[in-house]
Amino acid sequence: METEEASRGESGYVVCGSWIRRPKKVNWAIIAKAAKRRGSSSPPLLNIYSFDPITTSLSSSPLSTHALNESDGDPVAISVHPGGDYFVCSTSKGGCKLFEIAGGATTGITILEKELPPLQNAGLQKCMAFSFDGSKLAVGGVDGCLRIMDWPNLSVILEEPKAHKSIRDMDFSLDSEFLATTSTDGSARIWKAEDGFPLSTLERSGLPIKANDLKLRLVLQAVSDSKSTSAEVSGVSNKEEEEKSDEYSQDMTQAMGAVLTYRHELGMNYSFVRPDLIVGSCLQTPEDIDKLRKIGVKTIFCLQQDPDLEYFGVDISSIQAYAKTFTDIQHIRCQIRDFDAFDLRLRLPAVVSTLYKAVKRNGGVTYVHCTAGMGRAPAVALTYMFWVQGYKLMEAHKLLMSKRTCSPNLDAIRNATIDILTGLKKKIVTLTLKDKGFSTVEVSGLDIGWGQRIPLTLDKGTGLWSLDRELPEGQFEYKYIIDGEWTHNELEPFTGPNKDGHTNNYVKVVDDPTSVDGATRERLSSEDPELLEEERLKLIQFLETCSEQPQV
Repeated sequence: METEEASRGESGYVVCGSWIRRPKKVNWAIIAKAAKRRGSSSPPLLNIYSFDPITTSLSSSPLSTHALNESDGDPVAISVHPGGDYFVCSTSKGGCKLFEIAGGATTGITILEKELPPLQNAGLQKCMAFSFDGSKLAVGGVDGCLRIMDWPNLSVILEEPKAHKSIRDMDFSLDSEFLATTSTDGSARIWKAEDGFPLSTLERSGLPIKANDLKLRLVLQAVSDSKSTSAEVSGVSNKEEEEKSDEYSQDMTQAMGAVLTYRHELGMNYSFVRPDLIVGSCLQTPEDIDKLRKIGVKTIFCLQQDPDLEYFGVDISSIQAYAKTFTDIQHIRCQIRDFDAFDLRLRLPAVVSTLYKAVKRNGGVTYVHCTAGMGRAPAVALTYMFWVQGYKLMEAHKLLMSKRTCSPNLDAIRNATIDILTGLKKKIVTLTLKDKGFSTVEVSGLDIGWGQRIPLTLDKGTGLWSLDRELPEGQFEYKYIIDGEWTHNELEPFTGPNKDGHTNNYVKVVDDPTSVDGATRERLSSEDPELLEEERLKLIQFLETCSEQPQV
């Protein structure tokens, strides 16, 4: 019953939505719209849009559209599986529907409706949530019934008809061990996700508890071993912490080109990539040292700079001092600038050398962290796996992404690898743009990333805006900003539309493509480079002899 109007995604008002997270840098959002009223034949719609983190805008038309049947009613709530391939939607006529997101950014995507027997006639479900590890699905009804199920087999772990008077909202803890639920009567409960056992009940006291006031903070602070965060230690209010997290997440999304969210106020979070390697967010208090010692961590490897720590009020000196009171754990700092792919490329050799030596010295489990554990830390861990532990780059990347939502810069890793094996060579590159009465011309990308800009200079004699920039070997994408508008120059080399529909200019910097080093660079610049045995030995030799001294 999909009409032409529906296929364009032009239906009624938006009622709910969710991000769709996939392992690759695909920024998609699903938006659910209710049917138009007053006799319109347009049905309720589920639309998937792409999101541009640079312009912070959705695509002008949906990538895929699915029209619900009139008998289903309007969408009420949506929850997307962390793998990004499935989502569940509850409807106003009662019950939930399961959908598969088939296809990809290059082949096109389709929303396919699937069977969901346990929830098809479950009544009106107000909220739903997948656990962060993707192994559980929880749904809460307006009738107060709570259901927790295993995913993907949908076997029922818990069906509690009287969990609440009426369920308002719910969320899983970051380690997927606990579920927090809130009620319309102002109460809240915490459940063990594995077996549905009720662990704690918080009765109404004064004003009702809002879901956003509870969320994971209640789970982590009421149940976990450590109840303190940097906000509590520094005296910063939770509201201020949440605002800082929102701002940081927005900056991270724009700089990395992937939709990522970090909630500093919820405390330290981490993921085991391997039994001996953890990637996580920053330590916030000395008590976090105790938590890491309990899981066998011997080396804490901090990549943060002082401004990162100051932004969230983290007292690094107290953390370092507390770590020094133990003989079985070492805290090390090797700083990399946040949101800077070029600095990451230049710093990776020395940083991974320090990590390599620390692992050899301390053994056990290594905890690598930056601020959110989504950019620098996964990149360093991935490089270590590629150079030292024998993984192919994309093999290690697939493993990492299966364990943690993050966005390591693969080009920085490839280029850092080549820099060690062939030497870091640089050349002057000149960008020019013909003037057409512009007031300002800037460029973004290149070696400065998408979060910064460099102005071009106008030569009135030639009528050209120009920029001379020394760049190392590699391919660098960039875009012009002309009087505030982002664009590319069709007279210079440019890419085809990427997964988000953007076209960028690019420049290739090559010293001598016919040389042995040129051939090595070409091979290792491929999507999935594989190191030769002699190349890995050369990398190990470099790591052993690099002399940078870390902060401890």
